[in-house]
Amino acid sequence: MLAKIDTIEREIFARRDQKKASVLRKKVNTHLQIAGLSRADRLNILRNINEYVAAEDDEFMWLNLLQELWESPWFESRLIILQLLFLQHHRVDTNIWDALDLWTDDIDTWVLADWLGHIRGIVNKKAPYLSMRMAAWLRSEKSLRRRSALVSLTYLSPENGELSLILKPQETLAFLEPIVSEKHGEVIPALAWLLNFIKTLSPEAFGIYYENIQHDLHPSVRDFLTIPAAHS
Repeated sequence: MLAKIDTIEREIFARRDQKKASVLRKKVNTHLQIAGLSRADRLNILRNINEYVAAEDDEFMWLNLLQELWESPWFESRLIILQLLFLQHHRVDTNIWDALDLWTDDIDTWVLADWLGHIRGIVNKKAPYLSMRMAAWLRSEKSLRRRSALVSLTYLSPENGELSLILKPQETLAFLEPIVSEKHGEVIPALAWLLNFIKTLSPEAFGIYYENIQHDLHPSVRDFLTIPAAHS
């Protein structure tokens, strides 16, 4: 197992591109090392890992592999394992919740926060009662935990890429009470994104809700929600 992890890290190191890494660092803003892998290189590594773990039935070995890769100093390593979980979504269940919780405390970039949110959304889809835990997360002092919690209220299908809500629109809106006045720059885009999605799914429920909270919203969120839809 450790030999395989070393091989993955060597692959990441061998394919590094300093110019792309510099551009990516400005976008993701992380303390982690960035190799600057091309999308093709990242997908190639992901494909190799996916083939390797496909036949691995031992739950302990599987979770150990994920944790070892998470502890890598490379941003791409963490991104790849979250994308691996997305591919191996049949193995994403309540057993991985604690790991996702710990990893969320160990991030400093919105990219990993969003991916963790999507993986947690898969767990929430299988066990909707876990969505209740997001209420506390939305009150967290950690901005990226709040952002990740917002994403976790949705389910991005690994099969077809369709986005849906875990709970009913009205139930999801009720969750957002502690965060409607959010002012942190890392969380505002996720709040606007989620509210806009609910607006698209259930205009009537959103309209009633918006009338009551619009003055609590950050101006950029209000602006995003009131942009007229484009017409072809």
